[in-house]
Amino acid sequence: PYLFAGIGVAGGLNNDEAAAAGDGMLKTDENSLLWDNLITPVGRFGLGLDIRLCNSVYFNLEVNADMLSDRFNSKQGSELDWQLHALAGLTFKIGKAKESQPAPAQYTPTPAPEPEPAPAPEPEPEPVVEEPVVEYVAVPSEEITDNIYFLIGKSVIRESEKAKIEGLVDVINKDSHNTVIVTGYADEETGTAERNMVLSKERAENVAQALIDAGISADRIKVEYKGSTVNPYEKPEQNRVAICVVTCYTMQEVVK
Repeated sequence: PYLFAGIGVAGGLNNDEAAAAGDGMLKTDENSLLWDNLITPVGRFGLGLDIRLCNSVYFNLEVNADMLSDRFNSKQGSELDWQLHALAGLTFKIGKAKESQPAPAQYTPTPAPEPEPAPAPEPEPEPVVEEPVVEYVAVPSEEITDNIYFLIGKSVIRESEKAKIEGLVDVINKDSHNTVIVTGYADEETGTAERNMVLSKERAENVAQALIDAGISADRIKVEYKGSTVNPYEKPEQNRVAICVVTCYTMQEVVK
């Protein structure tokens, strides 16, 4: 909503008929306001409202009032003549708004420290024969992907998708080293870029919270969100998604 007020000028021409009718009449307060041509100041104030129907269409409502000199209608009345207006209309915005790119960060390199003087050489130690040490380390072996889909404009996990959450929990729990990356998306054909970024974040966080509620430690979950800046699929409904990628690990023998 918005308020406005202003001052302008109104002009009237060819009021001959009213002026002619007053010719020859005794001048009274009633006919002293007759004129042929007139320029008079005007005051205007009012209230307006823009209602967004979609990204590019707005519905406009406006109510305003004009204050004119009492002479404007050639009739004796109050000190001012009033004109009241109620307006309605539509505004169409053509084209797609572009996201402003942030200015690149300024980087000032830190001067390299002065090298320390080389220490005096130490006597070489006697050679020591060491037995080989065998260790087991976890190494990535495969990635398993599953998609949690959402309704348009929603971030709540549907009942139909909860079975996928249970399947992800089973895969993650197969090894204590397994981790998952949850990335939220939103389709670019719906909503603004700002709203889609928030929506994709909520989708990813809701899936992550569902995994935590099922017993997965939060430090094994990484949350990312892309908004509608990246759409991994062709169909809009496929991009209303949180993509879950589980990295599975196996133990491998390492000899040191």
